[in-house]
Amino acid sequence: MKTSKKLASALIALGLAFGAVGADMATTEAASVSEIAQINVKKDGSNFQYWNQDSASFKALKAYVEDVTNPSSPNFIP
Repeated sequence: MKTSKKLASALIALGLAFGAVGADMATTEAASVSEIAQINVKKDGSNFQYWNQDSASFKALKAYVEDVTNPSSPNFIP
C-alpha cells in the first residue's frame, strides 16, 4: 500500500512537472483529495495495459517512478 501511494504521488508529480492537462479547467472540476487518494498503481505495471510498453515514453516514465520510489536513490521522494 505504501509503495502504491508513492507511485501515485510520483505519477502526479510527473504530470505536474510536464504541465497539467486542461490547466484552464475551473477548480471545481479538479480531483478531490479523496479521489486522488484512491489512485492505485499496480507494482507490475498492469495499469498501463493500453500503453505501448516498447515506447520511449513508457520506459522513461517507468524508470522515473522506479527511481523516485527507491529509498536508496539520490532522487528518492519520501
